[in-house]
Amino acid sequence: MKRLELTSADILLLSETFLFKDAEDDLLPTVTDPLCSISRFKPGEIIFDTQNFRRSLAFVLSGKVAVTKDTGGRKRLLMSVLRPGDVFGAAALFCEAETYVTTLTSVGPSRVLFLPDRLLRRLLLFSPVAAENYLRYLSGRIRFLSERIDSLAAPDGPG
Repeated sequence: MKRLELTSADILLLSETFLFKDAEDDLLPTVTDPLCSISRFKPGEIIFDTQNFRRSLAFVLSGKVAVTKDTGGRKRLLMSVLRPGDVFGAAALFCEAETYVTTLTSVGPSRVLFLPDRLLRRLLLFSPVAAENYLRYLSGRIRFLSERIDSLAAPDGPG
């Protein structure tokens, strides 16, 4: 059984993420489960795109990750830049869609921990606190995206 290369700094960072915040102490070892994996990405390397993604919740351990949305043609809209402790991949979980909604690209060298959907399911069943944390996170993402749409749809100035 291969052990993940998690440093004490990684464990501390993960303990402060939305999923593990205020959760039971025995939940954090979930990230050392053999189903989890850590991947390293080079600058400019695509982590997820519309056709290539994992059904995993991904935690940025180091580096930066750009989240972009294709707006047609060659144009891409920068949605956000993720930093250590930030999470992506929720749009691929518990969803039957065959494509992913954004492209995630490593801005510099980065490391990402992938927590697969079936392990996340177990964690959410085991811990009501983690389940509530996850629902709170999803609600926040819905609000963020709604506000982002509002800002894009708003006129540039008074008419």
